[in-house]
Amino acid sequence: MSTEDKAIAKLDQAITRLEAALTRLSNGTDGEALQELEGENRRLSTALDSAKKDHKDLEGRVIDVSGRLDGVIGELKSVLGS
Repeated sequence: MSTEDKAIAKLDQAITRLEAALTRLSNGTDGEALQELEGENRRLSTALDSAKKDHKDLEGRVIDVSGRLDGVIGELKSVLGS
């Protein structure tokens, strides 16, 4: 089999695979899977956005609590030092 024949055989195989994929899509098998994956992607994206918001809120609280603790520690040092 020549190089050209091998290339044609590979092309035929690729065309067969492509036709099979198109058939699955038209039958809804892959289309349904794609819709499920898109839905899962949207759900995960929403969850990630929510987690980012929660993280930002918690960051603000940590900064607030840290400042308050620093103030209390300063007062304790002042009281204990006098």
